[in-house]
Amino acid sequence: MRTIGRNPTSAERARTNRLLDLIDAVKLTLAGEDVDLDTVQTRIRKLSSDRQAERVIKDMIETAKSLGFDAGRVQPGQHELGVRRPESMQLRGGERDVEMLDMHEEVTVGPSSQDLDSGRGGRPEPGETVAGRWTIKFSRPRELLAAASAELNRLGGLSQASDRRRETARDLKQLYRKHGLCTSCKEPAFKAGLCKRHYEDHARRTAEYRRDHKERGLCSNCSEPVFAAGLCEDHYLTTKTRITAAQRKRREAGLCVVLGCEGDVFKGGLCQRHYEDSDARKKEFRSSHKEKGLCSECNEPAFSGGLCVVHNEKHRKSQSRRRKELVALGRCRECREPSGGRSYCQKHEAEHAARQKQRYDVNRAAGLCGLCGGVPPEGKALCEACRADQAASEQRVVAKRDQSGLCRKCGKSQRVEGKTRCQACIEDQKERGRRHYEKLKASPLCIVCQERPKVEGKTYCAECLEEARLKQAARRKKPNPGDGSITFWHGTQRKKLAKVLESGLEPSEGWGGAGTFGVYLAGSPESALYWAKTAFMLAKGEKLDVGRFDFKYGDRVDELLAIVSVTIPPEAITNLRADMEQAEDVGFEGDPDDWEASLDEIGDVMYDGKIPAKWVREVELPS
Repeated sequence: MRTIGRNPTSAERARTNRLLDLIDAVKLTLAGEDVDLDTVQTRIRKLSSDRQAERVIKDMIETAKSLGFDAGRVQPGQHELGVRRPESMQLRGGERDVEMLDMHEEVTVGPSSQDLDSGRGGRPEPGETVAGRWTIKFSRPRELLAAASAELNRLGGLSQASDRRRETARDLKQLYRKHGLCTSCKEPAFKAGLCKRHYEDHARRTAEYRRDHKERGLCSNCSEPVFAAGLCEDHYLTTKTRITAAQRKRREAGLCVVLGCEGDVFKGGLCQRHYEDSDARKKEFRSSHKEKGLCSECNEPAFSGGLCVVHNEKHRKSQSRRRKELVALGRCRECREPSGGRSYCQKHEAEHAARQKQRYDVNRAAGLCGLCGGVPPEGKALCEACRADQAASEQRVVAKRDQSGLCRKCGKSQRVEGKTRCQACIEDQKERGRRHYEKLKASPLCIVCQERPKVEGKTYCAECLEEARLKQAARRKKPNPGDGSITFWHGTQRKKLAKVLESGLEPSEGWGGAGTFGVYLAGSPESALYWAKTAFMLAKGEKLDVGRFDFKYGDRVDELLAIVSVTIPPEAITNLRADMEQAEDVGFEGDPDDWEASLDEIGDVMYDGKIPAKWVREVELPS
């Protein structure tokens, strides 16, 4: 016996091939077939000349004799060597199936290729003679088959024999398909290379096989465990790749992706009929799974939105990717209509804002983070993660709008030169400030504490008015000793500090309703910080309440606000004016040019003009 791992010699390979030829010939003989020259050329070997076939026949006879059996050529009418077979058996060749004894599968044997090409179908016509032809006969063919198989096994050629028999069976089936014949009985084919009887029998056996495997949780094509869609992983990937390739070709041709359908594409690569069928099946499947609390894409328990954890994450990433692509194309992420460079069109932007506000209100009412529903720090509306994300998002938006020169507020129009907002947003901010101030003035409560009633003819309550006057008196300014300059303070947002130190302070219109235009300066750092907090709340569109600022942003005051000192040189003191924006609130009745009286009674002044950067210096926030 051959040693495992040793390559066969050329003599062993030749001996193996001869045994294979002999085994195939003996099996054909046992099946009642005539083994003649044509059979050797087309069914045992693929040979192109009679000379090669003669050589193969000679080798088969010699191999049989070497195994101790007699073999030779006889006329077709002889049943055994030198013996005539009965007339009733002379025309039965080509009608039986050859049983592949050691392969456990059936391979049909029929007419030769020459018979098929001539249209004879492999069966002699009635009265046709077969004289002049010969066949090969073997003595004791069954014993010869066993001896040849044993010899082949000894040489280690059974795997080669199995491969060769499969190849022969495949060639025969291809030949029958070519001529439109059933590959099992040679009758006219009905479907899939089978006649109607064999096709129905094959379909029944296949259905039973798959039903049995489905019940056992096995692949419908093999005996491996199911991976997806009733198939093991290998068969699933192979089938998916094959179907995807076929569907890609049909998409390129503008056809429905369902194989065999010739309809035009209606939606999603499907014709209208198949699209409606697919949509109905999906709805039924998802409705059934929803009732059972299962994922609408698989059989796992639902996690969120009717999807399991895996499909929920896939859906989220898919939706995120699709929406980013739409926004990059300038389309609304919901309806795909032009959005003017924004994420939503006008209609869906309003709907999105309403949904966000509703979710925020529900979360805040439950004491949770308004955005994600997490647990925020005490006294805060957002958790630390959402606050960081919001700050980073605002910085990205501001940087993007600064780069393109758009208004920081709306992001639609070009900003006014030297400003960060467009003219429309500047006017809107002023108008909102006026409306809010008028609302506070119309209220019977103090505009500062909004708790106690106002003094008649004033906008402050008695306590806040007295406190304000005491602070102003304590902060009465005097010229700095030595050079005669006067120092004031101004509060701003931390993100604007770099520009202030670089370019100075630009004049702006006050938001008290008096219509004055200039740079407003405080007599003390504490007063400057107070107005910086008020301006910050106004910019946010929130209630003008310093206490509310301390409640919401108290721990971030160093991060959000900054104070600068402004030193007015003696030659520029003449540009100082009274802060008429607060005159009505505190009952100031002095002259608009009397800045000293404004400083004493109100605590603030206004500088008429731009303050250059060399007068400005950052100072620490008051404790």
